[in-house]
Amino acid sequence: MKKCAYCDEILGTPFHNKTDEHIIPDSLLKLYPEQDISIHNASRFVDNRGMTISDVCSSCNNGTLSKLDSYGKQLVENCFYIPYKFSDYYTPFDITINFNLYTRWLLKIAYNSIRCDKHETKYIKECIPYILGNDINYPKNVSILLGLHINLNPVPEDFFAFTPLQIIYSPQFFQNSYLRIRMGEPIKHFLLRGAAQIISMRIANSVSLLILWKSTVSVENRKSMLTTLQEDFRFRLIEPPINRYSVRCVSSPTNVMAANYGHFYSERAVLEIISLIKASIQGSDIGLCKEEFSKLWTPEMSRQGRAFTEAAEFPNNKKKQKALEDILSENKYK
Repeated sequence: MKKCAYCDEILGTPFHNKTDEHIIPDSLLKLYPEQDISIHNASRFVDNRGMTISDVCSSCNNGTLSKLDSYGKQLVENCFYIPYKFSDYYTPFDITINFNLYTRWLLKIAYNSIRCDKHETKYIKECIPYILGNDINYPKNVSILLGLHINLNPVPEDFFAFTPLQIIYSPQFFQNSYLRIRMGEPIKHFLLRGAAQIISMRIANSVSLLILWKSTVSVENRKSMLTTLQEDFRFRLIEPPINRYSVRCVSSPTNVMAANYGHFYSERAVLEIISLIKASIQGSDIGLCKEEFSKLWTPEMSRQGRAFTEAAEFPNNKKKQKALEDILSENKYK
């Protein structure tokens, strides 16, 4: 008989009815009523369809897991829902979290995602007692790092695709930019050797990196790799029992261009990409350009752009087809 993925109780018994558990919490989707596209690895979903898993009992779903989602939503609204400016790339921001709730919440999202995508679960299963609050000790095989999302392009994010909710597996890390590669320098990958699974999550304007380590990785190597992620890629390691952190932007302009966090560039590489973009706009200030472009880029332009692209991407979604029909009808009588 099927059991709950969290408490291991048989589904269908008293207090343990089978329920659907959202991969990306429903409370987060509701923060973006006009932007209901979420990314789960290589797939894009609309209206959260296909983004639930039905192996969680009602007791866990409506109890502990619901409390974690409530905390996550509150944290996002307080710290990560506001937009950051281009100039904020150079600024560290003080972020206060509840270490226990924050790490348990991210691990819960990761566990749901890994099961949904049918990936190996043995590493994340070690974290279940901690997720449920039955074990107060932070799992030894986990590292969580935090950074900020900032659009570093001279145009609004809507110009590309606004995708504030993402879960991506196995992101790549590049020490050099494509500008250097174009000049003949070989690609310099930074590899997290000894990592069993790496998951990047963009949730509003936060970017989290969750690493599940193999037991064979040495303490020294693990420490060295985490140092590189902090010094070169600007992440901040979340460590018990610390609740307050100085957090910086970890974005590259290409994360917005590609509309995903399947890759990260080092700080040096990001600055080289920014210099290339600046040269393409005749040395103008990128932040000021974005402000000026934003004055011209109206909400109506965003609405129309979304209607066309999403109708093409989801041809069987009645809501998206209706949105496009409304746009075409409005323009017909202008």
